[in-house]
Amino acid sequence: SLDQGGPCARTVLDTALLHQVIAGHDPRDSTSVDAAVPDVVAAARAGATGDLKGVRVGVVKQLRSGAGYQPGVLASFTAAVDQLTALGAEVSEVDCPHFDYSLPAYYLILPSEVSSNLAKFDGMRYGLRVGDD
Repeated sequence: SLDQGGPCARTVLDTALLHQVIAGHDPRDSTSVDAAVPDVVAAARAGATGDLKGVRVGVVKQLRSGAGYQPGVLASFTAAVDQLTALGAEVSEVDCPHFDYSLPAYYLILPSEVSSNLAKFDGMRYGLRVGDD
């Protein structure tokens, strides 16, 4: 599924705290994975000190092409990566050779999910209604 919940907050630490609350296995969700959850709050607190030494960040090589971005987006992205490096993070380029297929795959998968999820609201599932001929 493309449906993923994720917190949005004012700061990275606030987001990490929200993530800590919602992360983990849900036995009532058949798609939930019973795996260890990393301590993102500790990582956020370490980052707040301005020292990212020991933090590894992967940057997708194909994102640096600049194709399809609004003006200034690539410059802002590059500035953010440079800031991570300046704070001590180990930034590595990651090659995703099939990255160009991600958007077409999205456009194939999403309508199927929407159709499946909204089928229960189409009014046809339970047959004729009062007033139908």
